[in-house]
Amino acid sequence: MTARVLERVPTEKMDWRPHAKSKTAGDLAYHIAALPSLGVIVLKQDELDPSKGRPPVPRDVPPAELFRRNLQEFLSVIGSMDNDQMMRPFTFRLGDKVIIEAPKAGILRNLLMNHTYHHRGQLSVYLRLLDVPCIPLTRLSHGHQKVFVKIAPDPDRRRTHPAIGKLSVQPR
Repeated sequence: MTARVLERVPTEKMDWRPHAKSKTAGDLAYHIAALPSLGVIVLKQDELDPSKGRPPVPRDVPPAELFRRNLQEFLSVIGSMDNDQMMRPFTFRLGDKVIIEAPKAGILRNLLMNHTYHHRGQLSVYLRLLDVPCIPLTRLSHGHQKVFVKIAPDPDRRRTHPAIGKLSVQPR
């Protein structure tokens, strides 16, 4: 889904920003594209201190392509790790100040996944402001058919939870 959102960023609008204090669409798109490489750093190292410098984000390919490339590397590295390695502590610091220290699995959840969701949503707002058709990020995305969940009893309890019944999704 993230790559599909990145594909929507028009090349001619990479320098556009919704406000003078906002990142440009290009900066935001390439930041999202680079996030899986941050996951690789978390998996391969035990500490990260961005105040010591950050690796440059290559801009020689479109952001969606860079995201896919970085994601493949991340999946390759995480696939080679076992549970004990994922539970090893990782420290994110700025100079002498420790921002967070947690198991690598938790850092990946917060620093990589939640960070990606947040910025993907932010980029989708940019695209809406640019009148670029967006893909639905949820079933209830604006401009798409809205659905609601109706709980109905199911006579065949073997396939459903007895206290809840069967969930059915119906268009409004």
